[in-house]
Amino acid sequence: MNASPIPAEIAERAEILVDQFRHIEDDCEFVARILMALGQGEDVAGLTKQQAVVLTFTRSFIADSGFSPTYDEIAEGVGLSAKSRVCAIVDQLQERGFVRRLPGRARSITIVGRA
Repeated sequence: MNASPIPAEIAERAEILVDQFRHIEDDCEFVARILMALGQGEDVAGLTKQQAVVLTFTRSFIADSGFSPTYDEIAEGVGLSAKSRVCAIVDQLQERGFVRRLPGRARSITIVGRA
């Protein structure tokens, strides 16, 4: 297996988390605790922090209101200043299979079953 180099900031964060959970002897619990500390449960594993935040916000918004948020509402809800950044993140979530949307239709973001 060819492993890519680990960026310094990721390695530093990993060291902090390993130290924080060093007392846990069970490997599975150790990994689970680290994922929980990162805010990455099963539903957002493998996503960037911004992708996970947008996905979580969108899921909560839909659960509360019964319809999907606009890009402006997502931007405001997660603290992004540019609607174009929200669009790019939603594109990424769609490419990864976490959301689906209908082109050209407002409020058409739906959460896919795996998310």
